[in-house]
Amino acid sequence: MSPKSDLCETCKIMKLEIQYATEHEKKLEIIEKYLAHLNRAKQERDYYNSNIKRAVEDGKCNLNTTESQVLYKTFKGSAHIIYD
Repeated sequence: MSPKSDLCETCKIMKLEIQYATEHEKKLEIIEKYLAHLNRAKQERDYYNSNIKRAVEDGKCNLNTTESQVLYKTFKGSAHIIYD
């Protein structure tokens, strides 16, 4: 059994391409694309984490005063949900 990996499919493919590239120029080109892909993934991860932090901070400022199961809300009022 192989160990689990959190690499995306693009990362896995690029790593294999780097490993099996025979021409030096081709390998450098793939490495450049791979590093650009990793940088983009890091930017997305940072954006995601910053949004989580902002949501938590926003939730701390907007405590729910209606004692419902929802801990935080960002509007004043009530929402009515009807199920048919």
